[in-house]
Amino acid sequence: MVPQRIDLFAGNVLENIALGDYQPDMQRVVHICHRLGMMGFIEGMPNGFGTYLGENGAALSGGQKQRIAIARALYRDPEILILDEATASLDPDSEQFVQQAIRMLATEGKTIIFITHRLAAVQEFDRLYVLDNGKLVEEGNHAALIAREGKYFQMIRKQLVVL
Repeated sequence: MVPQRIDLFAGNVLENIALGDYQPDMQRVVHICHRLGMMGFIEGMPNGFGTYLGENGAALSGGQKQRIAIARALYRDPEILILDEATASLDPDSEQFVQQAIRMLATEGKTIIFITHRLAAVQEFDRLYVLDNGKLVEEGNHAALIAREGKYFQMIRKQLVVL
């Protein structure tokens, strides 16, 4: 699970991604970081993957912390990945990398539970569940929910930006 509020540990980048793995698979870590578009900021750090992050990653942006947490989750190769507002602090470019990684996981047969208020991020998902005051009020794919013109449709209209 990747929550919105990220907890990083006072270790280095590698230790935070391969948490608890005393012999991390560096090739796997690099592959995941490439998929998430993280290599630029990691290679820009003084010691790359060996850079000490400090208490809770104090020197990192919110988006960098979130991508490290997502990389940590992907390193575990879960069958079910839960992302709870995990892209809330990402800039649009970083969010695109995360969306691509999610699409790849879906093609690998993984189940992704993506909790978000940013509805543009979920339009291509197979199944959407709409909650209102903690109750399930609608379910279906994007097209079906739009056609119903219910709660999801109203939420999309509120987020839609017309240029």
